[in-house]
Amino acid sequence: MADKRTRAVAFDFVGAAASVAVIGLLAWWSKQPLLFPSVGPTLMLVLDSRSLPSARPLNILVGHYVGLLAGLVAIAATGLLGAPPVTQAGTTGPRVLAAALALALTASALRLLGTSHPPAGATTLIVALGVLDSPPELIAMCVSVLLLTGLSMVLRLPRLRPAGV
Repeated sequence: MADKRTRAVAFDFVGAAASVAVIGLLAWWSKQPLLFPSVGPTLMLVLDSRSLPSARPLNILVGHYVGLLAGLVAIAATGLLGAPPVTQAGTTGPRVLAAALALALTASALRLLGTSHPPAGATTLIVALGVLDSPPELIAMCVSVLLLTGLSMVLRLPRLRPAGV
């Protein structure tokens, strides 16, 4: 039992570190925000609960892309395109409305599509709060989601996972 647990811990440690290192090094090299906060919860979900539908590659891809789009729609609808992020301008009524709308759109769309992915809630708030919302940042996030989805597929390969984990 302890041996199986030790192997699982080692797999999670190496899988998490390697995945973040790959995305982080590419972010550093490209000088683009490929390593954004939603990467962490997505990797945790894949490593800890890979059998859940929300940890499937399709759910990861659709979830984050819906979150990005919903966040963009929300800031456009509230007149916040190009506005300073909440970290600079503070919390305002329009920013609260954008965040609420973005999360509501994301949750509803993912339910309709049958592609639940809770970390997408963080992605949509990152955009709605203006943390990452410029066209180059949104493109970088899209690229990162592709990388993350590919890495999740590797982490889900049965022959790489310790037996029984």
